[in-house]
Amino acid sequence: MNRSRIAVAVAGLSLSASAGAASWGSFNSVGLTSGSIYCSTTTCQTTTAGLTGSIITMSAYSTPTLNASGTSSPVDTGNWLDARIRIYSGSGGGIAIANNVQPSTTEASSPQHAIDNRGVNDLLVVDFGSDYWDLSSFTIGYACKMYGASSSDTSPSCNGSSVNVDAWLGGSGAIDFNTVSFAGGVPTGGFTQLTLNPDIGGTGLRNDTSNPDVVGRYLVIAGSLGGYKDAFKVTGIEAEYTPPPPPPGGNNVPLPGSVPLLAAGLVGLWASRRTLARRR
Repeated sequence: MNRSRIAVAVAGLSLSASAGAASWGSFNSVGLTSGSIYCSTTTCQTTTAGLTGSIITMSAYSTPTLNASGTSSPVDTGNWLDARIRIYSGSGGGIAIANNVQPSTTEASSPQHAIDNRGVNDLLVVDFGSDYWDLSSFTIGYACKMYGASSSDTSPSCNGSSVNVDAWLGGSGAIDFNTVSFAGGVPTGGFTQLTLNPDIGGTGLRNDTSNPDVVGRYLVIAGSLGGYKDAFKVTGIEAEYTPPPPPPGGNNVPLPGSVPLLAAGLVGLWASRRTLARRR
């Protein structure tokens, strides 16, 4: 299976000056919640109240089955389950997920307090709010290459910060992600796996030479489906709204009702000129 990879060390988000582009980063702290987190380009919170501009909705899910044996990747089949999400601030901060499959003590302890693929795949879903969003990059802050006795080890340690991450873009309209599952390593519902350019600076840049035009409403980020040692926190997302162009000749098509209005105007002008002629 061809999977996207990111070699991660230190986070850093480059703001884009392109028209239609938006960057979400420097996330403020938000406590653990079973709901969603909403972010404008400057503020994150658990409601949309007061937020303006480009707003994303971030929600957490996980695969449903715990792989508690051996050193192997989690089972990625089955519909996704709701998980909890939070944002840590400061050094080692970023978006993190606590799934409801593993013990809460495990999910609250480093390094599995982050987004990880040890025993269960944690899944971050970013909703851009409308279709036709093109991902430019996302950034990783905290990163831990875990090691331990097995994939169910409750106290793994970190052995470096080079982690493998998978990402998918797609979907349209409102999607119930509790009905989504992986099929052949890709989420169902119209998603495409992204090819990412490894970057030791901690940025996953789009490098889709085979699928450069892939856009969608949702971005899904997870640790490598083929691994079980990756833990990380997302610190920034950059994307651009790219709606399809209007049909050719669209500017030459009269607006609805404009033809009758033009005809009425011409008749009125003709009647006015006849009245003036009679007065003369």
